[in-house]
Amino acid sequence: MPALKLSPALVAGVVASVHQHFEHRTLERALPSLDRPFVLIHGESDPLPVEASRLTAALVPGATFELVHDAGHFPWLEQPEQLRAAVARALRPHI
Repeated sequence: MPALKLSPALVAGVVASVHQHFEHRTLERALPSLDRPFVLIHGESDPLPVEASRLTAALVPGATFELVHDAGHFPWLEQPEQLRAAVARALRPHI
């Protein structure tokens, strides 16, 4: 895992935005109308709950959920081959 430099102000802004969207139920209302291929990829060791990602994917008709093993919050850095395979599986029926 490469070293990451995070801006406290940026992180605070992102967290505030996420909370605002939760309060307004933005995803719950908008995701069911998404008509594109959708794959939600979650690292099995991510500190965010796996079940929250599964429930989010379930809001989108035809969506797929992929759990990346031996990965946390940054599966594209931690397990890039697993991530590429998950994206390929999700997009295969649409290509």
